[in-house]
Amino acid sequence: MVRISLRFLQVFLVLIGLCVITFSWLSVKMMNIFSTDLEAMRLFVILQLIFAVIVSLSLMAIYLVTYRAVGALPRLEKIMDRILEGDYSLRLNVRDKDILVNFIGKVNRLLDILEKKQNPS
Repeated sequence: MVRISLRFLQVFLVLIGLCVITFSWLSVKMMNIFSTDLEAMRLFVILQLIFAVIVSLSLMAIYLVTYRAVGALPRLEKIMDRILEGDYSLRLNVRDKDILVNFIGKVNRLLDILEKKQNPS
């Protein structure tokens, strides 16, 4: 799921970039065409504002998704280093809304198995 989300973000960023470039080019062309028509110029400015809002909301959504996908990785890496040193009693924790929650659950089950093998009772 993380790979799909990150791939989607890459494609989404490229599409936003292409839209911004295209809209900028159209803006220059339209300014030349509508330089004498005030009503058309007002409509064009409204369209530019709508586009700016859409781009801003898209960038905020990208930030939130990448924060959920990548934000926990440095903390998880430190815990994994301690586990690799042999401390199988540690467990990885993530927020319920993190993208990695399913993966972390499987890692924790694996740690349960390793801890039982290390300390058979």
